[in-house]
Amino acid sequence: MLTKGNFISKFTIILAAIILFTPAVASEGMTKTKEEPIVKSITQTAVTPEAPKIEQKTQEAKPVLVVQKVKPVTLSNTSCDDAVRQVWPQNLWYGAGIVLDHENHKRDPRAIGGPNPNGTFDYGCFQINKGLQDYGEVIFDPVFNAQKAYAKYKARGFRPWYAVCPLNGSDPYGLCY
Repeated sequence: MLTKGNFISKFTIILAAIILFTPAVASEGMTKTKEEPIVKSITQTAVTPEAPKIEQKTQEAKPVLVVQKVKPVTLSNTSCDDAVRQVWPQNLWYGAGIVLDHENHKRDPRAIGGPNPNGTFDYGCFQINKGLQDYGEVIFDPVFNAQKAYAKYKARGFRPWYAVCPLNGSDPYGLCY
């Protein structure tokens, strides 16, 4: 049978367990050492209606750095020009060469261009926008970069490369149809 005395005793034990196993910040009336749990006197606190509420203090969440393990990327030794010949159809080699001339005139597979007006960067032979963020280090592989560039070409022609197809609508190389 549950009596008032029993209730207070059981309630005190339960409340003490909650306080002992709940993280809290040390404050007045509380002690904390490396070896001891946080202890606070709670005698008769829970049975009086006027008793102050026990507040649990929380700590602000701190940002966490997540490190993702990725496999090292093996890049081919192919040049940007050889990648064009491997990936692009022969009838488009001229246009792809114009893109390389204007976007990456040194034809450096590890070229990084930018920042662009919107704060992004361009990567690899064909200066693929946000390539590193979207694809990782493999964007610097000339064949992979040429494949992504050819996919862009199939979707929009040479228009993704503003150095070849300026936004002003001009078509200096006859490639911006």
